[in-house]
Amino acid sequence: GQERKVFELVGRGHSNRESAAITGLSEKTVRNYLTRVFEKLGVRRRSELVALQVAGGSWRRDESGGKRASR
Repeated sequence: GQERKVFELVGRGHSNRESAAITGLSEKTVRNYLTRVFEKLGVRRRSELVALQVAGGSWRRDESGGKRASR
């Protein structure tokens, strides 16, 4: 869904504004999705999300049914 798209775009280095323009969402919605992505993946900073992407992390469901990135 849209959270995954935001995860991918921000992980590739796109700003919130750029991610909003690409997805057609508002910047506020992108920020909200990004906050939820951070919580789900257990990261605190944008740089951690980017590092996860660079390390080859992908969005998947874990055993508990929650979405998280694999490393």
